[in-house]
Amino acid sequence: MGFFDLFNKKDRTEEKTVVPLSQDQIALAVKVFETYPSQGQKGICDLIGKKTGRADLASDLYRFIPIAYGRLIVQEVSYPDRYLVEKKGDIAEYAFSENTLYVQVEQYITRKIRKPPSQIDMLNVLNHSPEFDAINQALHAGSKLEDLVLSPPYFLE
Repeated sequence: MGFFDLFNKKDRTEEKTVVPLSQDQIALAVKVFETYPSQGQKGICDLIGKKTGRADLASDLYRFIPIAYGRLIVQEVSYPDRYLVEKKGDIAEYAFSENTLYVQVEQYITRKIRKPPSQIDMLNVLNHSPEFDAINQALHAGSKLEDLVLSPPYFLE
């Protein structure tokens, strides 16, 4: 992808129609992150698909759970509502707030963190968040949380 390909983005409100997940299914997906920290993306996606019975949503859950978790834990940072998805050379832009699955995940995690999980469980999820990684790197470089403004996450399909 070249620089000018960025101008070929398409704005879409929601990626696809999603049959809602139950809060129990989302809890199972979060538990995969907490229980299998050494698994990579493929391993976690496979486990999420098996545990939730929704292999069709496993990669979206892999993306959204760590991002929602990080945004709810580290609220001092300015986060965009948009994210980009590149598929077969086309780039589409979507809003987290308009994605049914992301909203369900965020609602579940909001309830979950009312009783703070263990530090290890939190880190096992956050270690899969590119946003959390960027924030951590910026803090180690001397930045302050309240000064950070993140760009939209960019996902490949």
